[in-house]
Amino acid sequence: MKANGLLRFFSIDTVPGNRNFGLDVMRVIGLLMVFCGHSVHFFESWFPKIFRISHFVINGIELFFSLSGFLIGGLLIKGMIEKNRYTPAAFFDFCKRRWYKTLPVYYLAVGIIYLSGYFITGFHADFNFRFLFFSQNFFRSEGWFFPVSYSLAIEEWFYILFPLLFLLLVALFRRSQNPYRLLLVTALIFVLVSLGIRSWLYFEQHAHWDMVMRKSIITRFDSSVYGVMLAILFYRFKDRLLAQANLLLFAGLALHALSLFFRLKYSEGYFYHVIYFTTIPVSFALMIPWFYRLKVNSSFLLKFFTGLSLISYAYYLIHLSPLQEIMLHYLHDVSLPVMSAWFLVYTVVGFSLAVLWYKYIEKPFTDLRDK
Repeated sequence: MKANGLLRFFSIDTVPGNRNFGLDVMRVIGLLMVFCGHSVHFFESWFPKIFRISHFVINGIELFFSLSGFLIGGLLIKGMIEKNRYTPAAFFDFCKRRWYKTLPVYYLAVGIIYLSGYFITGFHADFNFRFLFFSQNFFRSEGWFFPVSYSLAIEEWFYILFPLLFLLLVALFRRSQNPYRLLLVTALIFVLVSLGIRSWLYFEQHAHWDMVMRKSIITRFDSSVYGVMLAILFYRFKDRLLAQANLLLFAGLALHALSLFFRLKYSEGYFYHVIYFTTIPVSFALMIPWFYRLKVNSSFLLKFFTGLSLISYAYYLIHLSPLQEIMLHYLHDVSLPVMSAWFLVYTVVGFSLAVLWYKYIEKPFTDLRDK
C-alpha cells in the first residue's frame, strides 16, 4: 500500500494529448546533453580531459534555442497572423502564456538557490537584483549564482523583443506587405544584428568566448530565430518540408559535424566566436521536420519520452544549482568508487526532484494559464 502511495506521489500524467512525440524526443536529447555536459564536475579530478564532454551542454542549449524558436514561431503565426490580431492585447496574451510557465518557478528557484548559497555554498554573494529582471547577463555573464540562468534570460528577452519588432513592422508596412514576409524580415533583422554585434566584439574588443560571445544577451539575439524561420517555412510549406525530412536531417547532421570540426580546428578564430552560434542552431532547426513526423507504437517509449520532456524545464532549474553545488561542497578527498556512488545518488535525486517540481509547482501554474 505504501509503495502504491509513493508511486502515485511521483507519478505524472504522460498522456500525450496534443503533444508531438518527435519534438518531445528532441527535448529529451537536449536534456541528456545538458545532463552529460554538467556531470563532468563529479569526475574531473580523476579524468582531467573529461571536461571536453562539457561541450555537450553547449550544443544541448543550442538545441533548446532552436526548438523553442520553432514553437514560438508557431504561436506567433497561430495567435497573430492566422487570427489577424496585431494589437497590444495579442502581444500580452503571447507573453502571458510564456510567463505562466517560466516566471513563478524561476523566481522560486532563485529564492531556493540564494538560501542554499547563504547557508551552505557561499555562492549567494554573486546575487544581484538583475536576476529578477533577466538582465544579469545583458552584456556579460559571470559569477557562480545560478549560472545556467543565462540561457533563460536570453530566451525571455527574445520573446519580448521579437514580437514587438514584428508588430512594429506590421504597423508600418501591413498594407503593402504580407505578414509572413514581415515575420521573415523580423527574423533576418535579428540575424544581421547579432552577427554584426558578435563580429564587432570579436575584432574590436577581443571579447571572451564564453562569458560574452556565448552567454550575453546582446550577442545572442538570434539564438532562437533560426527555429522561427523554420516555423515560417513549415507553416507555409509543411507537406514539402515533411516530404524532404530525411534530406533535411542529413543536411542538419552534416552542418553540425562541419561546425564541430571547424570549432576544434580553429578554436580561437572568427568561426568559433561568431559563425558557430549561427551554424549550430541552424543545424538543429534543419532536423526538426524529421523529428516532427517521428512516430512510435510503443506505449513505454511514448511515456518515457513524454515524461522526460515534461520535466525538462524543472530539471534545468535545479540540477546544477543548488543540487550539484551542495553535493560537491561536501565531497572532498573521496575515492572514485565513492564519488561514482554519489553521482548515482545525484542522478536519482535530480530527476526525482524534477518530477516533484513539475507535478506540484510548475504544472499548477500552467493549468492556471490554460484556464
